[in-house]
Amino acid sequence: MSDDEPAFLQRYMGGWCDALAIAVSTLEGRPIATVHIVHHGADGRQRTDPDYVHAMVLAPDGQYVDAKGKRPLDAIVADFQGLIDGLRAPEDVRVGVALRTYDDAGDFINATGCNPEPAPQALLDLAENARLVLGADSDPDRLRLAMSEIECLIPDGPESIFF
Repeated sequence: MSDDEPAFLQRYMGGWCDALAIAVSTLEGRPIATVHIVHHGADGRQRTDPDYVHAMVLAPDGQYVDAKGKRPLDAIVADFQGLIDGLRAPEDVRVGVALRTYDDAGDFINATGCNPEPAPQALLDLAENARLVLGADSDPDRLRLAMSEIECLIPDGPESIFF
């Protein structure tokens, strides 16, 4: 990420992708997908990293939604190719990627152990950047409902945030 990228992109393409994925998934009722590095060794073995490089939401048309909007998987992977290549182990012949999918935000949080506490802020930011991410403005009633659902996912819940 360069310094001239908008703060929204810096935040959600540079570390808080999981929070945005939780917000979009909850708002849109769509599954979350994560990109993982696959290490291919000279001995023919493959090892998939348990940690994800990026989290995003699966769109109905098979594309993916992240902070840059709806786009194909190869465009998303291209954004992270430098990181992927940089995590190549010395014994790797090559590295690739694999996807894991989660039915909803709760499934994603439970499976990955990610911290859901930034998700309410991500939903607020999503409301301000809905055209960029979702291609249209968000319905305030749906945003309120999504916020209630997200707050239920956070242990000890945050103080309520109203729109």
